[in-house]
Amino acid sequence: MRSNLNFAFLFLLFLGVPYSGAVAASSFKMNEVTASYRDGDFEVVRSTLESALKKDLVKGIDARPLTREERVFAYKHLGVIYAANPQDEGRAKNMFIKALEISPRLEIMDLYPSDRIHALFAKARSDLNKEQEYQRGYDALGNPKTAEKGPIPMPMPNSSKANSDDSKNGGNKRSHAWMGWTAAGGAYEY
Repeated sequence: MRSNLNFAFLFLLFLGVPYSGAVAASSFKMNEVTASYRDGDFEVVRSTLESALKKDLVKGIDARPLTREERVFAYKHLGVIYAANPQDEGRAKNMFIKALEISPRLEIMDLYPSDRIHALFAKARSDLNKEQEYQRGYDALGNPKTAEKGPIPMPMPNSSKANSDDSKNGGNKRSHAWMGWTAAGGAYEY
């Protein structure tokens, strides 16, 4: 029986199926990264977390995917590190948004950010909230999403002017524009 299990394991290994008992360790340890961050070794933190995120995108057989907590940790720390350089504020905001998409109640106070970095984080949160609210109300083409009971009524252009003109003439104002179009159409030779 034991030789059959060994054979099955070798067969699965040969096919490229990872053995569930032999999952590779994470590409970084959060407590070690936290210690490096607190020691001010930001370059080590940056390179470690960028490498872990790149490996997470590839998801090869030698590395397990990052957990939700590890991804939030990486995005949050990279956001603060990128925000320290004013030229990388766009990258920082992107990292903050990715972290907030996973964990909307996230805060960065534990990383002791400057007021400028904290303001950038608040701006990222605000922009994400605005984007999500817009997506709830509009489709990909910018059209209002319909309610369950039917389409959302659209206001008619110049409806207030038309109503004021109708009230002056007793509400019986009728257009005679069709006459001009009809006469012009009859005069046109084919």
